[in-house]
Amino acid sequence: MCTIQPESILILCFNHGTMIELRRRIKALTGKRSARVTAMTFHGLAMRITGRCLLDPHSGKNGFPGIIPSMATWLPLKQERSTQYLRQLCCF
Repeated sequence: MCTIQPESILILCFNHGTMIELRRRIKALTGKRSARVTAMTFHGLAMRITGRCLLDPHSGKNGFPGIIPSMATWLPLKQERSTQYLRQLCCF
């Protein structure tokens, strides 16, 4: 039987509520080891990779709408196609 290390698991969810529910279920199945599994939303992943946060540090405005276009610059596609791909992937 092959054992998968919890640190090597990434769970991506479409919304925050689903992420919380999946974390709860994983904890019920695995106990303390569940703390080492990474579960986040698509926007959370984009923020982690780009180093952005919900509030723009310079203006104090909501930076949420710009997170996916910023993430698109990390994909090996042209900017327009990357943004379109991420919008389809995230269903908005």
